[in-house]
Amino acid sequence: MLAAAVVGMALGFPVLAQADSHVVGSGPLTTALAPGMTVEKSLRLTLKGPVGALGVWVRIARAHAGDLTLTLVAPDGRTRLLSERRGGAGAGLGDGSSGCKGSAIVFTDDGYETLDKATPPFTGWVKAAQKLAGLNGGPAVGRWTLRIANAAGGVPGTLTCWRLAVGLDVDTTVTEKSGQTTASVTFRELDYQYSKVRLRIASPGASLTVPLARVNCSDCPSAGSNLLGVGQPLTVRDLDGDGEPEVILDIYTGGAHCCSVSLIFRKVGSRYVRSVSWWGNPGYRLADFDRDGRAELVSADDSFGYLFTSWVSSGEPLLVFGYARGKLTDITRQFPAQIQADADRYWQAAQEQLRGRDGEPRGLLAAWAADLANLGRWDEAHATLTKLAAAGKLGDNEQLDTAAGAAYVRALLAQLVHEGYLVAGA
Repeated sequence: MLAAAVVGMALGFPVLAQADSHVVGSGPLTTALAPGMTVEKSLRLTLKGPVGALGVWVRIARAHAGDLTLTLVAPDGRTRLLSERRGGAGAGLGDGSSGCKGSAIVFTDDGYETLDKATPPFTGWVKAAQKLAGLNGGPAVGRWTLRIANAAGGVPGTLTCWRLAVGLDVDTTVTEKSGQTTASVTFRELDYQYSKVRLRIASPGASLTVPLARVNCSDCPSAGSNLLGVGQPLTVRDLDGDGEPEVILDIYTGGAHCCSVSLIFRKVGSRYVRSVSWWGNPGYRLADFDRDGRAELVSADDSFGYLFTSWVSSGEPLLVFGYARGKLTDITRQFPAQIQADADRYWQAAQEQLRGRDGEPRGLLAAWAADLANLGRWDEAHATLTKLAAAGKLGDNEQLDTAAGAAYVRALLAQLVHEGYLVAGA
């Protein structure tokens, strides 16, 4: 039930950050691609610094992919072949609405397959015919050109949009401050991969400068790249009301529905001590429900995801944590109004599912029941669930072979005891 978990940190591998590649686009185009002709459309970049990674978005209507040769030309004249008459008679590149809307094809070095192995409609990431990394190190500033040749005897087409994504091989720094405490995280982002990450904290009488590493957690279902938290990765705020701000660095492990982790640094004498809080998929937000000037960390119970249903049909009951002496403590039951609001939300959502012919309410009702258990009203929830089970309303409608009917009620009770919402035998 607690969001805090034992998570190890190993030096040597960077904590990765949210990608901040620069994207420059042409806007909607109506550039004719006549058979036997070559056309060029350029974009002018003002970015300062060396290129570290590239991606090319393209939307072409009607022309057959197998008739087209696409080349990217860098400001210094070097070229990279994106595709050379691959894709057969598949019509166009991209799909959906015309112009820059709809779905584009994206040429990168990390695409799933080359265009000749893809199937129309051609959308998503594909491997460029030549490594775009061959242009790395050159200046980003200047004129970048997309050159398109339509083979003689081919089908006429139209270039409706193209974009260029450029990752610069330069350092980026994010800084936050509260009172006399300043924190900054510096990183280098290349094609959604991050390195040379450093966290710096400075306050009167104490400082910290440390390289951050990949998060190692035995509970992590994903071993993929780590990312700095979406939006603002750094927060500087006094969490425990002692007058000394804590520093929170939020990271994300990557993977489907997983996983948010917070590194919380607090000042102890002349040094900073780190603790790690594991949030799973829900993440957290800061609030001050009781208006006492001390922040609560508001999350949800990730153990309820996928418990009885698919993710989209799951509910996750409210969790609220307080921070003191370097630790998070579950203080959810101190906020009955917020628990009730969460329970009401899940109850209303479950009612919509119960009214449907093939609705799936079990995940939502599990979260509702957990909220009621935190309010001391499990008997009320149990009676309602027992009636629904007897009426045949708690079936395994998603056919996931999970507990249904009366067995679902028993399994939910066991979950609530296991996670500390109820005491066994009470």
